[in-house]
Amino acid sequence: MKPSRLIAGLTTSTILVGSLTLAPHALAEPTTPTPEPTPVPASPYSYAAIGDSATVGGSWFAPLGDLCGRNRVDYPNVLANNTGLQLNETACYDATTSNYQRTRPAGILNSPNPPQVKAIDKNTRMVTIQLGLRDIVGDGTNSLLTKCVSAWGKEYTSMLSGQPTELTGSPCRDTYGKATLKKFDGLQARLAAIYANAKTRTTSDTLVVAVGYAPLFNGAKNCWEGQLIPARDRQFYNDIYRKLNHTIRQAARQAGVPSFVPSKDLGIRSSCGVPGLRFTSLTGLPEASYPMGPTVAGQAHIALTLEQMWKDWKSTHSSLK
Repeated sequence: MKPSRLIAGLTTSTILVGSLTLAPHALAEPTTPTPEPTPVPASPYSYAAIGDSATVGGSWFAPLGDLCGRNRVDYPNVLANNTGLQLNETACYDATTSNYQRTRPAGILNSPNPPQVKAIDKNTRMVTIQLGLRDIVGDGTNSLLTKCVSAWGKEYTSMLSGQPTELTGSPCRDTYGKATLKKFDGLQARLAAIYANAKTRTTSDTLVVAVGYAPLFNGAKNCWEGQLIPARDRQFYNDIYRKLNHTIRQAARQAGVPSFVPSKDLGIRSSCGVPGLRFTSLTGLPEASYPMGPTVAGQAHIALTLEQMWKDWKSTHSSLK
């Protein structure tokens, strides 16, 4: 098997549809009807969701069908449904910090993404901003992953023999480490400016939250889903996420806004963790999420945390009650 085909198997997912067995209604025991959940009252205020691939990721089975790849179970949609806030989502697949105020290519087919700041209007009372990852790791054929695949390909000979051993060395870090870390230059200042700008476009009653990223791996520890990636390069990826999340926290502190980073319990929550419980996935299987992105569980966790932040914020701002 050629290394290119091995990698193709890693990054290309085939949707497997299982059969569902339905119990005949005639044989079912009569039960008390389950009451419908009480719908959340619609809020007169809006929620602006600004972000990138990690923001819009979700399930294969719940796409909204737009060129930005938004999803019915991405955390902005879940949060809006749970709070009643009117959603203005301009987040877009592969967006960078430059997409905040300028029309820049992003999304499917690298189509023009209008300035994401347009999500903020006079009725906005909550803003989430999740940007920065694509500034560092790039996208498409220029992404760090694409470049690393080429570097890893030189070490796949031992894997092709059928041995379940992990690869050694750190060809990705050795080749692209310095150039990747160089991309952090100026990122904190750009993010701080974005957070501060969002505040100036709204009232003092608006909650602006800087959102970080769930790391993809559990460092260099054993990883059942990452055996095609050398352990030291998995650590390299985690180092990138750690530095990025630190940068986001510092920028948020500088701009005077709260931040949230879903980076705890990596043994369970990273791609190396338990399917169904983990927040990210390398391949997107078996959760039917998108490769190298958040799972539905991960999006639900972010939505739940942000919902609590919104409730706490409302409790201290009488005009929002």
